[in-house]
This record gives sequence, C-alpha cells and structure tokens, in this order.
Amino acid sequence: MEKCPTLTMASGGTVSGCGKVKPEVERMIRMEQYSFIRTAHRVYGKSIRQISRETGHSRKTIKKILCQEPYGYSCRQRQPYPVLERYLPVIDSWLEEDKSRFFNGIFPTLVYDNLTTAVRQVMRGKGRVEQEGFTKFHAYYNFTPRFCNPAAAHEKGGIEGLVGYVKRNYFVPVPEADNFEALNQQLLAECLAYGDHRLHGREKTVNEFFQEERAGLLPLPAMPFTVTQISSGKVDPYATVRVDKNRYSVPSRYVGFKVQVQMDVDGVELFHAGKRLATHPRVFGNNKWQLNPDHYLELIQQRPGAFQEARPLRQWRQNWPPALERLLDRFQER
Repeated sequence: MEKCPTLTMASGGTVSGCGKVKPEVERMIRMEQYSFIRTAHRVYGKSIRQISRETGHSRKTIKKILCQEPYGYSCRQRQPYPVLERYLPVIDSWLEEDKSRFFNGIFPTLVYDNLTTAVRQVMRGKGRVEQEGFTKFHAYYNFTPRFCNPAAAHEKGGIEGLVGYVKRNYFVPVPEADNFEALNQQLLAECLAYGDHRLHGREKTVNEFFQEERAGLLPLPAMPFTVTQISSGKVDPYATVRVDKNRYSVPSRYVGFKVQVQMDVDGVELFHAGKRLATHPRVFGNNKWQLNPDHYLELIQQRPGAFQEARPLRQWRQNWPPALERLLDRFQER
C-alpha cells in the first residue's frame, strides 16, 4: 500500500498527502484562513502562487487546502428534539448539496433562519456564533451565509410565499403515488414545469431569468463535502460494537478488541489496526442490531450453545437463513 506523503510548511507544520488537513495544520491555519484561501482561488480566480505570496503558506499547503476539507467533524451538543434534530445536520447537508448539484453551481449568498444546526448563539444585531460543522461546510463551498433577524418573517417573505404556492398547487388535492421515490419524481416534474411560468408584470419566464443569473453561480468543488463521524469502540461478548445507540457485528474472533468506527449518513465501517472488519448499512433509533451471518460462523462451530443463551442471538436466529440453521444443527449433534 502506497504511503501518503507529508508536506512540510515553512512554519514547521505538516499537511498529509491523503485524507483531511491535519489538526496541527488547522491550529495554524484557522478557519478564516482556510476560507480565505479557497475563496481567493475559487471565487476571485487568484493563482496558487499569488495566494502563497499573500498568506506566507507554501504552494503545496495551498494546493492541499484547495482539494481537501477542514479537519474533523464535531457533533452538536444541544439536542432539544428527541428524534429528528440529531439528524438535522445530515439532512441539511443533503439539501444544500442536492440544491447545488441541481443548479450546477453554488449561490454566492444563502439566507438562513437562525436554525440551531447553523447557529450556536444569536448575538446582538447581526452577530452570530456559528456551529463548527456549519462553518466548515460554508468555508468548503465558499458561499456567504446571511442570517435573518429573530422573529422577522418578512425578511424571507418570498420563501414563505413559494411554500404556500407549492402547498396549494402541488399538494391539493393530496397527491397519490406508489412510494416516496415515485412521489418525489412527480413533484420534481411539477417543479420543473414551473420554470415556464411567467411572473405577473414580468416579460420573461422563470427559466429565462435563471439562465441570466446562472453566470453568477460559484463552481462546485470536485468532491462533495462529507459528513463522517470518527470514533472508537470495543467489541462486546456478542461480537458487536455499540455505535450511536445501536449495535453492529464484526467477526466473532475480535471479541474484546478495540476498533475504529467511521459512520456517515447511510453506512458504518469498523476497523482494527487498519483492517476493515465490517461494513453495515446504518440503522436509526435505539438498541437495534445489525448482524452479518458470516461473522458468527466460527462461533457456531466453537460454541453452538451460545445461540440458546444469548437473547439477541436468539432473536436473530428467528430470521436467519435456513442454511445457518442446518449448520447449527449439525454442530449441536456433535
């Protein structure tokens, strides 16, 4: 396996040639500088050489900043909603990225309400203390967030008006579809058809206005921003690792070992000493078990009685493949 190179800054810090910007670099390159470097290049078209002269950072460091995300991921500490809000950062990133891909560009300024996934504290006037994850997000895409004043719905009246338009025209009567995918496709078709709509008092359609404004969009980065949580865990006697209040299996021979967990919006990967032990679809909720039958083949052979004693394994046995039931019977007959 090829080793990732490490780039050395003039100040003595290092930048890894693979992955994300290292934490020691982030301490020297604060988020303001990270955002400045990417904006100078992506928005104002400055060359790497020119940015290097202006900031004092090496050209290799500038290149690394331009192609990578800021280091780390920080979960929000405040969780006032019991179910949904913990997933709102993921949902928000989905919506922002989907919107940007749909328009094939990024709007230079995006207006936000003071949602807790973006704002940690509302200060006096226009001041806002942003959530760390949101700051990294808009620094990566180089758009400028603008927040509405509290209790000032008139500042986004156009948005509220469009929401009402969608409700009245696309949800009355209630649409029917076989599944959510079909419903989304139906709604998408209706929204696209709105592009031919001519606003009252205007000479051009919505699509014609958008074509004129498209030139003002910022380009999309080569890679989308990722929402990945890195943590550690320990394999319990059931050969599972507890991740975000749920359990995911690994091969039973790793019971008692420490593992590294990488969790993103739809999957969980478990590693030990750099080796991937398991990959699972992510489950949501509490105390759910995601078990892979292959992880228990050795356990079935060595301790067939364990499937009579362990409650989660007994529950899993009710739905496992018939082949495993025959295999267990064979081992129990010995």
